[in-house]
Amino acid sequence: MSLKEIARRIKEVANIVDVIGEHVALKRSGRNYLGLCPFHADRKPSFVVNEEKQIFRCFGCGAGGDLIGFYMRFHNLDFVEAVRELARRFDIPFRLEGEEKGSQRHKALFEVNEKAQRFFSQMLWASAVGEEARSYLRQRGLSVETARSFGLGFAPPSYDSLASHLKLAGIELSLAEEAGLLVRREDGSFYDRFRHRLIFPIYDLAGRVAGFGGRIIGAGEPKYLNTPETQVYRKGSLLYGLFHTRNFIRTAGFGLLVEGYLDLLALYEAGIREVAASLGTALTSQHVRQMKGLAREWYLVFDADEAGLKAAMRAAPICLNEGLFPRVILLPEGEDPDSFVRQQGVRAFLALKEKALEIFDFLLEVLKKRYPATPEGKLAIFRELEPALLALKDPVLLDLEVQKIAEKLGISETAIRRGLRQRQPLKEPQEVFRASPNYLERVILEFVVHYPQFLSEFEELGLAEIFKEDLHRRLYQALIAAEGEISVEALSFEDLELQALLSEILLSPPPFEEVAPERVAAEIKGWWLKRRFKQRLEELLAAIRAAEASGQAEEALRLLREYQELRCQI
Repeated sequence: MSLKEIARRIKEVANIVDVIGEHVALKRSGRNYLGLCPFHADRKPSFVVNEEKQIFRCFGCGAGGDLIGFYMRFHNLDFVEAVRELARRFDIPFRLEGEEKGSQRHKALFEVNEKAQRFFSQMLWASAVGEEARSYLRQRGLSVETARSFGLGFAPPSYDSLASHLKLAGIELSLAEEAGLLVRREDGSFYDRFRHRLIFPIYDLAGRVAGFGGRIIGAGEPKYLNTPETQVYRKGSLLYGLFHTRNFIRTAGFGLLVEGYLDLLALYEAGIREVAASLGTALTSQHVRQMKGLAREWYLVFDADEAGLKAAMRAAPICLNEGLFPRVILLPEGEDPDSFVRQQGVRAFLALKEKALEIFDFLLEVLKKRYPATPEGKLAIFRELEPALLALKDPVLLDLEVQKIAEKLGISETAIRRGLRQRQPLKEPQEVFRASPNYLERVILEFVVHYPQFLSEFEELGLAEIFKEDLHRRLYQALIAAEGEISVEALSFEDLELQALLSEILLSPPPFEEVAPERVAAEIKGWWLKRRFKQRLEELLAAIRAAEASGQAEEALRLLREYQELRCQI
């Protein structure tokens, strides 16, 4: 099958509501389903999924398309990769000739990661060398069932265990280097990046192994080591454990975000399954959008130390700017989620959850304990909060937080705003936005999307010339190319801009819906013919003047006759 045929087959067997519902909490509203958009800071549900037409559309940021387009956006895949993953999921054969090199490389990187994960798993469970790691898991209170569910493994102390295994398996070691599994020496040979470590595979939301984290067993530095950034492993878009726990989060309506692999596994082992973990990096907008798409209510679990405070300071503006208003669970000093839940139990942890604070309330409470209630202390607290406040883009949010801080510190709002203005960086010159597309060409495009039966007539008249807006022209050409082969709703474009535009039009009522489409088509054709005639008249007048100026009397007379005949036709 061709790529388009496979895409068509996917859309025939898959339901867009079911698939998007795994990533976004959807509620039925009339004929549509509504949810918070995972692609921008959505505070009120503006994300619409239409089951009848099998398309989605965000009326906030403009993202839209079909099931494949959603998969491309959400998982950061190109068209080929998205079709491949969905085909695999729905048991549709995927065989293509001449696949793009980029897609082949991505596939190869995921495959070498899968082979490495199986090797690490075998070393943990089926080898004598893995006993040390198995003993460590028992000490941490993790069952075999939980460890196997998350694909845990062990990297032996040897410098070439994985390298030798991959070489015997016929894997190019340069590919394993590109995947971050091996490191190249100066002489060109390779050695294992992960050695003597408990291995945590990191899955993307499609269930593929994107990278690894490794914790040293025994003494050694660094304590934790992660796969470096690769084509398939991007820390800023991945949360540990989310592939395994997202259904629990969606069902519960809330989630917990912790800071480490073992923290997540300890909570999961204890029966608290609504949890995800960051990958040793600051929270990003993409992380927050994934979280918000699954649940409106989130709790950030931080250690009661300087690192925990800094993590909260970084997380506050990211979450708030994305429309997520998390609460913070503050653990007792010296505790982390792993140690606390093992020593105090689930009930004590859930009691902390009930006492969780709004994120800026948490920051204020912690900082007020660190600084005295003097003018100097209040100024120090303000300076600590200042970076988070300056990072807030929404003026309403900023105003609300300024009011709160002013009240709790006993400082006037005016003074706080003045202090922020003094630190506010100069704004860049305003962007010059592209002018809105011509209204008439948009109406005609909407008409042919809703009534594609008139496409062939319009094409014979050369109506494509009207489309000056590039995106409009590309969609019209795509409709012409597909006319007669497939319904408009079943079209699936590699271009996400085209998907968004098509979904927007399909979810809008047809233009002039109170008028018979045949009459509208006739009026469009009549208007277009008049326009072309007038354009030809202008060309003829210019040609007549030029012929007269150059002394070509006979040519001028011929052109004049043509001009008069055309005027009569009009």
